Amino acid sequence: MASRSFIYFVASFMTAMAVEEKQGSIVTPASIPLRPLQWIDFTTEFAIVGFLLLYVVVWWQGSRTNRDIASKWTNINVGYLTDQFALVGNKTTNDKPSLVKDGPADYLMYTSGRRYIQFGHWWIKLKPRNDPVSRLTSAMFSLFGWTKSLKDRVEVTLTLDKESKKKFVFAILNTSIAKETHEKRFDLSKMTKIASANVPSNLVVYTESQKLAELLLGGKSGDILRQSSGLESLIITYLPDYEPERLNTDKDLKLTLIYDMNDTKSSSLVELPCALADTVGSLNLTADVTTKLDKNIAELRKIFAKREAEDRAEEIAKKKAEAKRAQDDRLKKLSPSEQRKHDEKERNREKKKEMKKRTKRA
Repeated sequence: MASRSFIYFVASFMTAMAVEEKQGSIVTPASIPLRPLQWIDFTTEFAIVGFLLLYVVVWWQGSRTNRDIASKWTNINVGYLTDQFALVGNKTTNDKPSLVKDGPADYLMYTSGRRYIQFGHWWIKLKPRNDPVSRLTSAMFSLFGWTKSLKDRVEVTLTLDKESKKKFVFAILNTSIAKETHEKRFDLSKMTKIASANVPSNLVVYTESQKLAELLLGGKSGDILRQSSGLESLIITYLPDYEPERLNTDKDLKLTLIYDMNDTKSSSLVELPCALADTVGSLNLTADVTTKLDKNIAELRKIFAKREAEDRAEEIAKKKAEAKRAQDDRLKKLSPSEQRKHDEKERNREKKKEMKKRTKRA
């Protein structure tokens, strides 16, 4: 018995020693010597910081370049705009008018106070030189025709006088965008057709009347077009470019001009909006042109009137169907006696209707 206890004691002692030896052989993290940090350990961090610094430099340089381009255009044309408008930019004193930054690469100048014009907006929309990512994506999208090609553009929008003698839709488009623009825009596709005019071969004229095109392009406006280049689009309209749910023909007549400011012969196009505004304001339309314009808008109104009548009829039918379903649900909840009373009332009502019809026929 004693020998057995001694054996158990020795076995327990040996087991404890084995466990202690095993625990002592485990290497802990604290026992591993740390390697001194080196520059190569921060490669990722350096790359990120370098990219951010490069992006900031490109952003700053691109913004500065765009600002210089916009300022140069303003310095060249501010004299002409000051002669044409009583108010140019944010000018409140004798100081030089200044541009308003309207976006990362967009600048805006407001004008008002001129005969035949309520007010105007002169946008300078430049390439996103400050944003290389946006520039790259825009360039890729333009290859598929999803966005406009990257150019430095001037976009002018003039709202003409409310007292304009006659409203119409008219457009001059560059051949590269003419077909697509005409098909996409509601006002052009519904109201205009191609007309012949004495303009450069790279331009297409769309108008409601051939004589109207001749009147608009017969004077100074036509001379400017023939002596310049870089025009992308010129549109005069009082209708929306997208198809509306309801037609509104009471909007003001607007003139929109877009041209490539880097084209060597585009400088004279800055005078085209005001020249056309003068032509439109003093326009004397002949009876046949007026009749044609009235006929075009009357046909468009008929289309929308028919559509609105169909929508109203559909709405009335829906309301009747909903009322019928509600009545059927209510009848299902009535007791048999109440249902019989209701059926009797309906039969009497139908008899009265039939009697009225017979009386009218007689």
